[in-house]
Amino acid sequence: GAFNRTPLYRAAFGGHLAAVELLLQHGADPRLYADDGNTPEQVASLDGVVAILSAWDVTLTDTMLQKMEAEQQRRAQQNQRHQEAEVRQHTASLLSQLQQAYAELNRRITAHDKCQRKQMGNAELTLHAIADAEGLVEKLRIAAEEAEEKLSLARLKLREQMQEGLPSEIPGLQCSVQELDDVLMKDVGGKMQADGRWPLIIDPSGQAAIFLRYRDTNYLNTANPADMAVEAIRLALLGSLRYRSLLRTTDGPEYAETEFRVSRMEKFRLFVVTKRHHPPEELLQAFLPVQVLLSGMARR
Repeated sequence: GAFNRTPLYRAAFGGHLAAVELLLQHGADPRLYADDGNTPEQVASLDGVVAILSAWDVTLTDTMLQKMEAEQQRRAQQNQRHQEAEVRQHTASLLSQLQQAYAELNRRITAHDKCQRKQMGNAELTLHAIADAEGLVEKLRIAAEEAEEKLSLARLKLREQMQEGLPSEIPGLQCSVQELDDVLMKDVGGKMQADGRWPLIIDPSGQAAIFLRYRDTNYLNTANPADMAVEAIRLALLGSLRYRSLLRTTDGPEYAETEFRVSRMEKFRLFVVTKRHHPPEELLQAFLPVQVLLSGMARR
């Protein structure tokens, strides 16, 4: 209320004994100060109210407050799950429409080619039909991209809400295997960019390594002597970075000058993956820790 005077403060000041008891039983905190520097007990107008407030066990208040906070978090998570599900459903619908639009476009292109071969004379009509289909495809493509971006942000918000209040021995980010694409590749929310360090992926299950292998990465296993050879490291880095300072004349055509494009180089990523539950402190300081949780743990 005004001047930070809580309902309990006002009830105590007004001498409303029953209201004071009711408020205390429902989590009202008698320790809160108003702007005048007084607690409800200090402004109580009746001795009976003072007695109740002074004898009240504040551990009961703390327990009720914790329960209320937990319930608020549960409702917020439930609401966010509902929103994420709606966005996911909308995205799936757009992707389905886009697939159908592509199929229709290909059908019209095939019909146009058939008219051209048979010189049927209605090629202009089929060209207009193709143009209309291309317009629809482009419209749906843009809408689908925007929907996928919203879905990624909704997943990020849900992930952050799920992790609120969860104890963690290691600072940094947490995600499930299914969320690795959003966290590592898309950097939804700009967490990695804001931190400035390359990620240290902490994954005892080994699933993150499988994910990265299927994402066309140059994967090096430090436990494999062949991977740790200087030439293997050089070519892996060169293949990822596409930068000419490491280039040799004996390298293959995939390392030709024309392959070193800005659009490729700016997508360079360095991922360090470990199965250790507790990596060395030096790694935790040099890299941004990203803990990969099993699906059940991530949604607990």
